[in-house]
Amino acid sequence: MRTVDLKATSKSVKRFINVFLKIFSLQSGLGLTYLNGDFSEKDFMSMVSIKTTALQTYIIYRAVNNCSAKYQPILKKLYFDGKIQKDVMSELHMSHDKA
Repeated sequence: MRTVDLKATSKSVKRFINVFLKIFSLQSGLGLTYLNGDFSEKDFMSMVSIKTTALQTYIIYRAVNNCSAKYQPILKKLYFDGKIQKDVMSELHMSHDKA
């Protein structure tokens, strides 16, 4: 049975989302905070002229929105609102041991 390096996986996912979500946002013309709305794939396809960018942005949008309700506010504040972890933890009244 293979073991998963959770720390390395987390770092890789953070890097992917931070880099590619910003690229997709710039290509699509949608601001990251715009992603806090409620959209379908069809909505993204109609809002964004570059269809591959629309689909790629939608995939990340759905991934965040398919996470447990417990983690969605954290992810949305970090990736869609562009806040730093310290501020997110303060806003959500969290300590490191609760996350």
